[in-house]
Amino acid sequence: MVDVLQQMTSPYTPQGAVFYAMIYLVAAWLAGRLVRRSMQRVLRHDPEGRIDRTAAALLVSFTRVSLFVVAVILYTYTVPALRFFGTALLAKVGIISIILGLAAQNTLGNLFAGASLFLHRPFRTGDLVQITAFDARETGTIEEMSLGYTTIRTADGRRIVVPNSVMAHETAVNLSQGEVMAVVCFGLDYESDLDKAREVITEAARSLPGVEEVVDCPVTELSEQGVMLTLRAWCRNASVANKVRLAVQEKGKKALDAAGIGLAAAATNVVVRAEPA
Repeated sequence: MVDVLQQMTSPYTPQGAVFYAMIYLVAAWLAGRLVRRSMQRVLRHDPEGRIDRTAAALLVSFTRVSLFVVAVILYTYTVPALRFFGTALLAKVGIISIILGLAAQNTLGNLFAGASLFLHRPFRTGDLVQITAFDARETGTIEEMSLGYTTIRTADGRRIVVPNSVMAHETAVNLSQGEVMAVVCFGLDYESDLDKAREVITEAARSLPGVEEVVDCPVTELSEQGVMLTLRAWCRNASVANKVRLAVQEKGKKALDAAGIGLAAAATNVVVRAEPA
């Protein structure tokens, strides 16, 4: 019985080689199941969806494959007859990793940047952001985030696909977090009653559903064309503020017309030069 156990546990015998192969195979399988169940437990405690499900599935798959690769390498080092094969396999894995790393620098950069974005969460799906794309400022809503790319939908319906390496290093403004002030200017002629105009504009703004608080409506400019009143109001976020600006312009104009308050007319300078007779 002792001889049988020694043959079963000795890496120098065929029985021992099979025994250790089963040990490493079962260990890698159990570790993979543990990783998958741990991730499922984490996702169950994330009903808000803060953790990307696609990224989590990719991470679990990559971890399970890595566990089996490590198990194979450890097994070849455990069995003396396969030790040379294990050294060669480890060297080949290192060489292949270097080749793949050089050939896919941009792809790997996007993947690592995507992992950084998922870790720090500077923005998430549904946020309104402003980024620089093709040397122009673009504003849109994040439609999808993956490990490699982020898709942004602009107000005019365009889909901008941005590599995560750009999203991670570019200065992006998250317009969805925190209150944003809507600023709307009204030019009035000098004969207008400023107090009455200020009251009309303020009441028109307060009646809009997207306005959180009307701050003030001071005189901000005196020019040849007229007097400039500037309404300032807090809104929940930038998306609401954009809608409020348009609504205040329209409703404020109608309210001023109803109150008999005229807007400033654009001035045009006409220069007449007399030609010598």
